This record gives sequence, structure tokens and C-alpha cells, in this order.
Amino acid sequence: MELAEAKVAKTRAAHEKAVGELKKLYDIRKEQRQEQLLKAMMSGKRSFEEILKSISDDTAFQCGSIFAF
Repeated sequence: MELAEAKVAKTRAAHEKAVGELKKLYDIRKEQRQEQLLKAMMSGKRSFEEILKSISDDTAFQCGSIFAF
């Protein structure tokens, strides 16, 4: 029984480490996407209000003109 408990503890530690690494990768991806979005907004010709309306407009998603992240 002690061997099984030790194995569970080791597995739990490995799992927690892997989850932490995955969270870091998600955070990096989120930051990169935010930077890409900001660059696209800055180089585009539409106003901030137009972009927000386009993002929040359900018909834009239905038409496929905007894709979800």
C-alpha cells in the first residue's frame, strides 16, 4: 500500500507540473494573440467602435466574416 501511495504522490506531482507548463503556454499564446489583434487594429482603417460592433455582432459570426479565437 505504501508503494501505491508513493506512486500516486509522484504521479500527482508530475501532473501538477504538466498543468503548470500548459498554463504558461496558454498565457503565452493569449499574449501573442492580443499583440496580433492590436497590430491588426492599428493597421486597419476601421475605427475602434466599428471593430467592437463587428466583434459583438452575431451576424458577423454567422456569415463567417469573423472567426472565434
